[in-house]
Amino acid sequence: KGAALHEMMVSFLGRAYFNGCHDYLHENLNGNVRNDDFWAAVQRAVDDLGVALPAPVKTIMDTFVLQPG
Repeated sequence: KGAALHEMMVSFLGRAYFNGCHDYLHENLNGNVRNDDFWAAVQRAVDDLGVALPAPVKTIMDTFVLQPG
């Protein structure tokens, strides 16, 4: 499921996803995090690049990642 998520995010958000991943890893190098921290970093990158989405990243992705299986 992790690989599918990664591929989906790359095709959906492109550069904003990579920027969000970079920022997330840089900001949380030695800390404890929650999944919401990752979505917040991606959302900031989406906002910075002006990517138009129908809903916040967390709302969109929770429908996928919170499903069992």
